[in-house]
Amino acid sequence: MSKIAGLSIKNIMELPSMDEAVLLSGQEAEEASIRLINIMADPEILQWIDRDEMLAMTAYSLPDMTKSERLTFFKTAFEKGVAVIAIKIKPYMEALDGEILEYLNKVHFPVIEVPAEVPVSQIISEVTDSLFKKQTKIIERLENIHQGFMDIILSGGGPTEIVTILADYINNPVMFEISYSRNVITDWRSLKTEDQEIIHKDYERFRKDYRNRNERRITDSEFRKEGRKVRRKSIPIVLRNDIYGYLTSWSYQSELNSYDLSIMEVATTVLSLLIMQYLSVREVEIKYASDFFEDLISEDLSKRERAIENYSYFNVKTKPYFAVLKAEIRPDQFHREDNINLAVRRLIHFLTPELENLKYTHELEGILSTRANGLQVLLSFNSAEPYRQVMTKLSQEVSRIVQLHFSGFDVEQGVGRLKNTYEEIRQSHLEARHSLSINSRSKDKNML
Repeated sequence: MSKIAGLSIKNIMELPSMDEAVLLSGQEAEEASIRLINIMADPEILQWIDRDEMLAMTAYSLPDMTKSERLTFFKTAFEKGVAVIAIKIKPYMEALDGEILEYLNKVHFPVIEVPAEVPVSQIISEVTDSLFKKQTKIIERLENIHQGFMDIILSGGGPTEIVTILADYINNPVMFEISYSRNVITDWRSLKTEDQEIIHKDYERFRKDYRNRNERRITDSEFRKEGRKVRRKSIPIVLRNDIYGYLTSWSYQSELNSYDLSIMEVATTVLSLLIMQYLSVREVEIKYASDFFEDLISEDLSKRERAIENYSYFNVKTKPYFAVLKAEIRPDQFHREDNINLAVRRLIHFLTPELENLKYTHELEGILSTRANGLQVLLSFNSAEPYRQVMTKLSQEVSRIVQLHFSGFDVEQGVGRLKNTYEEIRQSHLEARHSLSINSRSKDKNML
């Protein structure tokens, strides 16, 4: 999970040890978030300090530095991502150098001057205690949010309801893309049409950025709208070592802070469960379809007759024409053979939406099934006319999916001729297998 939101500069200034402290610079640093506090006994501490840490220190070592070295110290602290420095300047120095204050205000780097009588140990104790209390409350709130999302699922809700509630929580537009179906669910938070178009264009840029899209981590980007910076954050939904979707939001109506990001990660966990549920059901359907198809193309006449008797259970029962497409995927030298079964399952999940679209467009019926290192598609047609167009489109989609989502794999395909009866489906399959064998020896990988 992302780093949980820390303390703001305002929170720090409200601590008892800061009653008489003065914020010398960084009054505009609203995004500062302190998640840890460290103490400086030596300037070399900057070599080990992490981003978003608060540094508590005295000016004991500063008088021994030149003005240039003192300025370099504060520049280094800023560049390392220190969130704020609380410093006891007196009695070691009367004040920080003018050049340092000028730099601090220029880059909006918060530095707090703490009265000499306030012990550094008191600052550390108060900040640590405040961090613990805040993070405990945040964790409790995230657990309640997670339970709320789970209640939606248990009451029959789905991704649309999750996205809507998430947008309410973070007060920003949300988009959920399901990779294998290319469906996109959005909640625009009452954005105007032109703003929705701006977000769509930005997301299309992300879609074309294959390097970032294939990263199994949170990615971010930004663009400017009317001089204001708009940040985009995308969280991939990773299942079975592959990315099955993206949950994305933009800082359009308010900033996306680390707490918002944590809520988004909670939502991705719940969305992952919904996707897993769909995939599990789909795999059971494919198993039965595969058994049916194996019987249909078996050399054993009794198995073929049994399959024909059971055809009414599958979506290939009313059309007069039939044809088979066969595809096999092969790993390159860097991929193990045992990756193939998983790859075939993934390929079917990604191919299913396009197959359903073709079936709807051309009034087809059909099933997807698996076999060894590949898949078979059995389609039934009302007429012979769309056969070539449909098979070409389906083959192109298989090639596109493998190229886009299956790095390290190649695909070879073959198509059988159109047949008129169930008894001839086996012949179409044999022709598809023969066609695949010929295509595998061809230099033209687009030949079908």
